[in-house]
Amino acid sequence: MSAVLTSLLVAASTMIDNGKGGSITVIPRSGGLPAPHPYAISPDGGTIVGQFAPGNPFVFRSGNITRFRPSTTVDDVYTQAVSQGGKVIVGRAGRAYAFSAGKLTLFPKLEGVEDSFAYGVSDNGLVVTGYAEGAEETQAFLWTPGQKPSFLPPVDLYERLMPTGIDGKGQTVCGIASDGVETMPFVGTLKKTTLLKLPKGMKEGAAHGIDATGTITVGLAHNSKQTRAVVWLGSNPTLLPNPQKTLVSEAVLAKSISRDGSLIGGSVGERAMAWVKTPKGFEGRLLSEWLKAKGVSVSGWSLESVTSVAATSSEWFLTGFGHFGGREAGYLARIKR
Repeated sequence: MSAVLTSLLVAASTMIDNGKGGSITVIPRSGGLPAPHPYAISPDGGTIVGQFAPGNPFVFRSGNITRFRPSTTVDDVYTQAVSQGGKVIVGRAGRAYAFSAGKLTLFPKLEGVEDSFAYGVSDNGLVVTGYAEGAEETQAFLWTPGQKPSFLPPVDLYERLMPTGIDGKGQTVCGIASDGVETMPFVGTLKKTTLLKLPKGMKEGAAHGIDATGTITVGLAHNSKQTRAVVWLGSNPTLLPNPQKTLVSEAVLAKSISRDGSLIGGSVGERAMAWVKTPKGFEGRLLSEWLKAKGVSVSGWSLESVTSVAATSSEWFLTGFGHFGGREAGYLARIKR
């Protein structure tokens, strides 16, 4: 299938608020389309993918937003993850896909598989993870586009494995295991799938991000009273610290971790949240307060969620969603290290 990329060339440079230690950029709208919702940022921080609306994806890089059209025959398209340098984009276009160098490669049609969705891609773009859904079970796969996929071993009593992320080399994935009633976080390779331990007192959980080495996983755990953000170092869980004055009723979520493991992004209720690795562990910071401390004005902003993060040796990148000037808006925040 041929690829059609309709560039909207909407420059965001006039919407950048630069401070001494960082900046925040409104990801621009496109015509009458809804505000862009960022889903993922490339490991180098240079490319963001997401959706204007369900089935209507975008790519944002170098200050320009582009409607993403990988197929001329499939209208309902989703972008879910992007590799280093923005070279490979994965998601769903009728079924799981990988898009690279203008070429769309679809997940193969397999007996018993009714649907598939790609949720993560290795840094070099060569290995994709996602799920393949059948009538009785949902399997987690590792797939090199153009080749036959391999599947992670199942977990007893959990017939659904839904990957949400993959390590830098494309060997270890994290995600959500479900028995149809409860959910548990898992990590897995082609040799073994393991349910992660929950913090004391928690009943269910989910893993949403994994670092480059496959040894640090982030996500959430909850019980009937609260939902808390969790980081797993190996298989050992630790509750991430809440900011001051957090209500028990506010869900605290960890959604993404940078490849170098230095930054975690998520939310506290409807406030964008970050946790920075320090010698004493991860320190929690509300994104709006962190930006102000770096000399960046957040006037007009209500930053509600961090959906994805990235890091270089000199800078952190955070993307997510909120409101700017009373209107829904996606953003890219950059903070110097």
